[in-house]
Amino acid sequence: MKILLATDGSKYSDGAARFLARFNLSEADEITALHVIPGLPFPHSGGSYQAALMQLGEELAPMIIDETAGLLKDLRANVSTAVTTGYPADAIVAVGTQSGS
Repeated sequence: MKILLATDGSKYSDGAARFLARFNLSEADEITALHVIPGLPFPHSGGSYQAALMQLGEELAPMIIDETAGLLKDLRANVSTAVTTGYPADAIVAVGTQSGS
């Protein structure tokens, strides 16, 4: 089974990871923990503000994804991580489609 777990670092995302960690998964199962660094809805109007937000997102992403991976570390499933940028809903669907999750 392939599972795509999107995380934003919130307590709700952590709760979803804890819930997933309770399943009896095997080595054949694959989990991809995904964090999307959101862009601004108006890409050409942000300037330095948009650059600062993107930089902050890039600095926080490793911490967010590492925390989620840590919650899944005791599973027998193959856990991988991914970070991308974009509108979260679109990015999640795109990654899920590409990976067959």
